[in-house]
Amino acid sequence: VEPVSDPGDSDEDDDPRRKSQGDPKKMTDEEKRRNFLERNRVAALKCRQRKKQWLANLQAKVELFTSENDALTATVTQLREEIVNLKTLLLAHKDCPVSQAQGLGPLMMNG
Repeated sequence: VEPVSDPGDSDEDDDPRRKSQGDPKKMTDEEKRRNFLERNRVAALKCRQRKKQWLANLQAKVELFTSENDALTATVTQLREEIVNLKTLLLAHKDCPVSQAQGLGPLMMNG
């Protein structure tokens, strides 16, 4: 009777893919170094990709806030011009009898 072999009993050194991921005690210093360098290379690539994405998101925010700031600045300018126009219109009517009857005369002097 021949013993049935268990798939887990196979020698790990036969498969080259498992050699670098096998028992760390069986790995040579060179294999450990290659393994470390490969993991470090992958981590560095991932870090660079995250940084690139972060910078792209930051640039998008800068563009959004810049356009929002431009729009708000234009609104402020428009409102200031409207204030000047309204004050001019109000001053043009300071001697008007309707303005004096409504008690707006003193308000026009303060404006």
